[in-house]
Amino acid sequence: MRLSAAAAALVFVGTALAAQVAPAKRVADLKLAGRKYAGWVVLAQGDSLAAHAASPDMLAHIRDELPGMAAQIAVRAGTETELVEERMVKRNKADQYWRIAKYSTMGEPLLIRIVVTPDGKYAGTGVGPLSQAPPVDPPRS
Repeated sequence: MRLSAAAAALVFVGTALAAQVAPAKRVADLKLAGRKYAGWVVLAQGDSLAAHAASPDMLAHIRDELPGMAAQIAVRAGTETELVEERMVKRNKADQYWRIAKYSTMGEPLLIRIVVTPDGKYAGTGVGPLSQAPPVDPPRS
């Protein structure tokens, strides 16, 4: 009887640990995808982004908006000189990768926001000065 209780306790502990590791791995995977997509946005690598687009609307966004967005980053901010922070946040119930970096011709850090779907697809971009960062969803309790 004691062996069965010990085995049950180990299964319970193992399940609890797996439940904690799974969300952490998911966040790490989404962060990795967001980092990759942010690089492609800055470099205007539309073909790479298109291969990971979440929808046909995203394909149109990539085709129509990406070249101008990348050009605006280059003209207004210059080149990235220092990564300040990168993190995953929830905004409007969606996962967003936030890349905060200093750029060569911009007086304050630039925030590049990449929306990443739960399955790791590219679903949008926002770019602007860190001082104009939009609000994020409150943490769930």
